[in-house]
Amino acid sequence: MNRFTYYAQYHQKKNRVIEKIKEALLAAAFLLFFLEWVFLILWLKVNGLEMIWFPVSLLVVWIAVYRLLRYVSQKRQKKAEAEYRRAYISEKTLTDDRLGTIVFEWDSLNEEMKSVSCALPPFGNARPDTVYVIIQDDTSPEEALELIREALHAAYDRMPEILDKCREYVKETYDDEDIRDAQGEPITREEIERDLSLTVFTVSIHRNACPGVAVTVEGDMLHDYGEHIAEHGVSVELMRDTDGGEWHFLGR
Repeated sequence: MNRFTYYAQYHQKKNRVIEKIKEALLAAAFLLFFLEWVFLILWLKVNGLEMIWFPVSLLVVWIAVYRLLRYVSQKRQKKAEAEYRRAYISEKTLTDDRLGTIVFEWDSLNEEMKSVSCALPPFGNARPDTVYVIIQDDTSPEEALELIREALHAAYDRMPEILDKCREYVKETYDDEDIRDAQGEPITREEIERDLSLTVFTVSIHRNACPGVAVTVEGDMLHDYGEHIAEHGVSVELMRDTDGGEWHFLGR
């Protein structure tokens, strides 16, 4: 295990411990708040309004302390996020005649990139607005940009097939679950074609192992018929093996 991997794992474990502590403290705080309300009710039953300021003041103190701690926590969180960005986040830009300009934020700790600005051409009826990149080997972000270019080109080259596969999957799902429109009629392919929206690309880079370089085109249906596609979406994955050959579809 190299130093970078060790530090990344240590950082993740530390964050998990901190989150568990925060959850425990929050649970204790709300339990105390509940007990103070019980105390106030019992006070009113036993003492009426006599010295009511005492239990009320306990509630006021709790609220003041809670709001103060929340303010301090949010301030520290913002500071930690700013320090993280200074240490690990940088911008990488991909410029291509076909794809336009895509600006990524590169997270060197998690070895991930996400587009923060892109002007991709339409994909079917929609214009993709997000590109995620996951690097699973020692590929540098600069090397990754070229692989991202190739992956997106492959997706656009196979766009008609991808759209057909997505429409076919949605139609099969609707028919299997007997999903119908407002008039009680089966959903037609024309309606699916109209409402299908593919807006996200996820590029996975692992040049020295299967699946090599892969790109997943993801989206959903703009019209929610109450089906489970609204929950998990629809996607098609293209893969290129380690030999750098042709791209081919995975799964369906």
